[in-house]
Amino acid sequence: MLLEIYFMQKFTLLLGHPVYSLSLVLFSLLVFSGIGSLMSKKVIQNSRRRLGVAIGLLASSILLFIVFLPGIFSLFLGTPLLIRILLTLAILFPLSFLMGLPFPSGISLAAESNSHMIPWLWGINSFASVISSSLCILVALEFGFAIVAILASLGYIAAFFGLSFSQS
Repeated sequence: MLLEIYFMQKFTLLLGHPVYSLSLVLFSLLVFSGIGSLMSKKVIQNSRRRLGVAIGLLASSILLFIVFLPGIFSLFLGTPLLIRILLTLAILFPLSFLMGLPFPSGISLAAESNSHMIPWLWGINSFASVISSSLCILVALEFGFAIVAILASLGYIAAFFGLSFSQS
């Protein structure tokens, strides 16, 4: 949720209108993360190591976006809207795909050894989704949207370490 709001705000600069940003970012994140979720069994293959790599890639990609998006946007600001839309899709696809991998893969791994934890995992995911939307606005108003993206990355880094230290 932190990243959704962060990207909606950032891509408004590229796309020129908040309605374009809202619809395109939401569409991209939902569809491409859905594809990631669908492909999670094939990509992760119930491997903690592969899941850790995916989470590490996701966290580092978020940090790279913070650094490089402003430069990319400035290169494409004068281009036709269709080019900016395609650029938005191209930028959001890999990140969204990676965002779709951890939850279903984590549920699959939990089902193998800790199936009693699955309701807790759903609850934690739901709680984080609700809290993060309010937290995002508060943090963005006080510290800026870059800090929001850093917090999202830190959340994935925490998941990475949680996975690393959990039972095999």
